[in-house]
Amino acid sequence: MARILIVDDDPTILRLLDGVFRAAGHDSLTVSDSTTVMDLLRREPVEAMVLDIIMPKVDGWELLKQLRTDVETRDLPVVLLSTLNDVSHKVRGIRDGASDYLVKPCEPAELIARVERLIERRYRDTADLQGQLDVYSIEELCQGFEQYSKTGFLRISSGRISGTCVIDKGCLVSAAYGRLNGFLALEAMLDLKNGVFHFQNRESIPLYENEPTPQILSSLLMNAAWIKDELHIRKNLLPQARARLRFVSAVPELSDKFQDVPFEEVGNFLAENPGSSFDQLMEQMLSAPNRVRLALAVLIEYGAVQISENHAEPDTPRGFAEFFGELTGGIGSGNLHLYALIDEGGKKQLPSMLASVSLNLGDKELARLEQGTGLLQLPFGDSEAFLLFETLDPRSYPHQHKQFSFSGCLFLLEQRIPRPKLYKLIADFRALLGKMSHLYVYTGNEQVRKDLSEVAPDLVLGIEP
Repeated sequence: MARILIVDDDPTILRLLDGVFRAAGHDSLTVSDSTTVMDLLRREPVEAMVLDIIMPKVDGWELLKQLRTDVETRDLPVVLLSTLNDVSHKVRGIRDGASDYLVKPCEPAELIARVERLIERRYRDTADLQGQLDVYSIEELCQGFEQYSKTGFLRISSGRISGTCVIDKGCLVSAAYGRLNGFLALEAMLDLKNGVFHFQNRESIPLYENEPTPQILSSLLMNAAWIKDELHIRKNLLPQARARLRFVSAVPELSDKFQDVPFEEVGNFLAENPGSSFDQLMEQMLSAPNRVRLALAVLIEYGAVQISENHAEPDTPRGFAEFFGELTGGIGSGNLHLYALIDEGGKKQLPSMLASVSLNLGDKELARLEQGTGLLQLPFGDSEAFLLFETLDPRSYPHQHKQFSFSGCLFLLEQRIPRPKLYKLIADFRALLGKMSHLYVYTGNEQVRKDLSEVAPDLVLGIEP
């Protein structure tokens, strides 16, 4: 976790960026008065700064100059985030000492990744290495450990689970993650998409008689890649997260290539817990996640496990799946970036709508949703979906969405909005997206539907009854 200072004279932007960085696991400080920044930095250490340019009193250019002439802040990573998109402004920013320059609107995930990369560079030449897993993956770390024959202790924290690896001269001595140990623990950590890591270099580590023979990291990575390839072949066999599973026959005889795939463990769990969901199976941590997924896919392939047809599906408005399919078809295999503007009624509807297209919110994401504004990062096939959400405040107009770019936008509204504000809202998002097929509006309120049919009659087909 890093501490980020955000400087912008717009309090709404500060609130949004604060939510974005906190959702990514960071701490943040927000400042609207640029004249107080230098004094603040002498009292509060930070690891990076996001700085607006157009501000009253002291603008971003002047503040950047002050930062670079002060011995205590001259090496602080600074990302300029501005609506000024002329090349000359970017050149000026870099020449004046900015570490990076981003033009609004930008994707929240890109801003986070760039800030984290700048922070990681500061630690690259130090004795210890630390950073974010969505910037520096476990696989990349392992490749570096082996290439440079590193020795030390790697600690991982992701959500409620932490893990450790002991590395000796670029080889894995031991590992632990949740209930798993050894190479299975390492494979489980390879599956992580977010979290933090800290590697402590050591000249040597104590080795004990009962310690297993150190394992070559590249060999373990190749085995994990093979598991992933086998799983990819059968990815269409895997059920949805809430699908109910039924064990119906013995585990079939399989070739030796499936050694260490937990067929028996998965079969025994489903036999002892009939009707368990795919989610509940994965929560047991019977083995590394991809090995459990592969075991289930093969058991379904051979008919040993069946998917129950009478499990409860999320109650989702019709039409959303078609909208989502059209949207994802347009972006190919890349990451998906969505914006959701919701009110209290829409907040209750959002989880089931996302679950209907296999974007499932865990307890952590649901708690974040209750905070009202933030960024959700969800697995999406072989990619990820980033959902920036905001709860509509009837007393203010939500203009901060213009700071970022999106693949598509959702309006989930149950409460009425004054028509002038509603008209402006629709017009702004039309300009932002360009194509109305990327805007999905849902409401269960008859009066809101009537308002929308009058303000934007061409959107009526996108409104669910």
